[in-house]
Amino acid sequence: MGKASRNKKLKRQQTEALRHYDNVKLSEALLILCKPYEIPDMSKENHERILSVSAIAWNIASFPENIREQKMMEMIHLIPELKGLQKGEIITLMKNSTPDDPNNTVVMLQILFGMLNKRIELYPDDDRIIMDVWFESKQGKDVLQVKSVIPNATK
Repeated sequence: MGKASRNKKLKRQQTEALRHYDNVKLSEALLILCKPYEIPDMSKENHERILSVSAIAWNIASFPENIREQKMMEMIHLIPELKGLQKGEIITLMKNSTPDDPNNTVVMLQILFGMLNKRIELYPDDDRIIMDVWFESKQGKDVLQVKSVIPNATK
């Protein structure tokens, strides 16, 4: 099979997979989760950090509810501001924080939980898992790219 045939087949598979998910592209869904946390003149580094948190929130919500808390505790350590926190510390921080708390740890927890709740609200049945996110320059614009897997999918 030549390169053109492989690309055509891949495009068909992607189109078919998107139909199963109401034509929602993961890149668009992640940007929707990030929108409330964007600020004017946000640095590229901070934008990428928020995007990473949205991918983590997405993946946590992709797990069945009965193991979601366990997966959250495993994934929460991927966020530098939250590394090393134990479950009890997280619960205490969230119970005792206020919306305007300047503590980086509290802010990141609030963003993570906000994105997690929004993800569950908007895309409750979407089980795709995000493997990687990155920006690709296309026609002078940075375009978000997402690599994902579909559980139980066949090749």
